[in-house]
Amino acid sequence: MLNIEIDQKKEVLGYFSLVITLFLFIFILIEVSLERFFMANFLLALLFITLINHLIFKRIKSVKLMSYLITLPCFVFALVLYSDGGIDQSGIIWGFFIPFFAYYLHGPHMGSALSILYLLGQWTIYFYFQNHYLSFPYSLPMIAVSGAAYFIMCSFMLVFKMTSLRSNAHVEILHKKLEALSFTDELTGAANRRELIKSMQHELNRFHRNQSPVSLLMIDLDHFKNINDNYGHMKGDSILKHLSETCQEGLRSLDIWARYGGEEFCALLPDTSLLEAAAMAERLRKTVLSYPFEDIMVTISIGVATAELGDAPTTLIDRADKGLYDAKRQGRNRVCLSEESLKSGGEV
Repeated sequence: MLNIEIDQKKEVLGYFSLVITLFLFIFILIEVSLERFFMANFLLALLFITLINHLIFKRIKSVKLMSYLITLPCFVFALVLYSDGGIDQSGIIWGFFIPFFAYYLHGPHMGSALSILYLLGQWTIYFYFQNHYLSFPYSLPMIAVSGAAYFIMCSFMLVFKMTSLRSNAHVEILHKKLEALSFTDELTGAANRRELIKSMQHELNRFHRNQSPVSLLMIDLDHFKNINDNYGHMKGDSILKHLSETCQEGLRSLDIWARYGGEEFCALLPDTSLLEAAAMAERLRKTVLSYPFEDIMVTISIGVATAELGDAPTTLIDRADKGLYDAKRQGRNRVCLSEESLKSGGEV
């Protein structure tokens, strides 16, 4: 269930509670005016329970528990009005709002069970208590017709709730897809630049607190424009996807693999020194070199940098990018360390 839907349901529950409280207060006044004090006292006790429920709603985080706390007074209130008979046999109609509560608050399965339970409660009162203790104005045909109408209403509510749940499930799937797109690259499935920067900031904060080393690999697919020109963009996209999968398989579970843009990728390596990062970069380069990319020769160039005190994501990226520039300037298909990260940078 989406957080928005939960908040809306909590708001509706609070509104229901206030409405029930108001109705109970009005009926208590009516019963007192008719000098039916036993019924007035019973409704007063129910009003007290409803007020307590309303006061503790803000402290309750469970929507399910809130739903049951509001359903119980509704059930009792409707059965009391049914038992009382009401004006011109109107007491029976108050049960028709039960399916709205039951299906909205509890879903199709529990809503159906609660609705049927209420109807059984009505019939128990009519067929058992009428013959033993009470005299009701309801006729058997009225009970039968109202029961049929009640079942029809429950059927409509069931169909409506099932349709609503399917619609909500579809919306939730779309929400999750959009959420995934907000931090992943659609083509390769790698993290996108936004997620990379977020992860880098987290790791750099940890580095500044604990001096835990963190390194960055800036990776570029060599001569990617030529691949697109000679084989087409569909082939180029396929190679980017396979390259991303191949490199990601060569990383650890704690590493963050991201597409920086175009044919450039980054690997953020927590708890990894500069030389360890360089060794990992070399393994990736050799893996890509030996991988059969649909009979196309594919190589990568990699720049390596490690975090320094005072670094921000942009400065660490800039140093790794300079290492990548050195690797491409020296002929591509190689790993180069950032001169700022290692005074004597060069090929590994």
